[in-house]
Amino acid sequence: WITVQLANDGKIWRYDESSTGTIPTSTPAPTPTLAPRIWQEISPQQVSEDPTLFNNSNYGFSSVAVDPKNPSIIYVGTCQQGIWKSTDAGATWAKADTGTNSTAIDSGRNWTMAIDPATDAIYTNTGYGQDSIWKSTDGGVNWIDTYSSNLLAKTTTSYISKIVVDPYKANHILATFHYWWNGNGDPGLVESTDGGNTWVMHNSTGNWGWGSVISFGGDSNTWIL
Repeated sequence: WITVQLANDGKIWRYDESSTGTIPTSTPAPTPTLAPRIWQEISPQQVSEDPTLFNNSNYGFSSVAVDPKNPSIIYVGTCQQGIWKSTDAGATWAKADTGTNSTAIDSGRNWTMAIDPATDAIYTNTGYGQDSIWKSTDGGVNWIDTYSSNLLAKTTTSYISKIVVDPYKANHILATFHYWWNGNGDPGLVESTDGGNTWVMHNSTGNWGWGSVISFGGDSNTWIL
């Protein structure tokens, strides 16, 4: 099996239980050489990590998602540099968002990303840019805005914090927020059961604050916040 994660050092790392090879002697390596039970950096070298970019606010890599059906397909969200995709487990990378709304996807920080295992749809945000809940159904090439034009966005905010998809039910999505509702109100969360076509608001039941992380529990109706 393969594990891929965004580490605290801001880089993308891969762990391959079954790989063979030697530990690389240089970093970064042009092509990752994986060793048994060794974490290997596989960050896309095309993405700049220069902190002085974007008015001294470049955070480089912001999120990572692995295709649940094919672990060799990896998506990486960045800070104003778009979505990057690998089809060979991180050996090579190419910019994915080259079609519709690519400028919007590149406008902010893609700090959350999720893939629906039933439909292969990818969801992300664009924090501090043209933020919304964005959806791609063609491997990250073209994107549609599923939320900012929704009526809910006019009364809350489109600054998204976390997007999760239901592993048990297709097209079921939850999203939390990176800012207050109505300017200063404690934010709740929104839910879609049709792949982002419509949304239902769930108000906060306490002092949740903003920037909450959410996940599904043991079924579609159990949520952990």
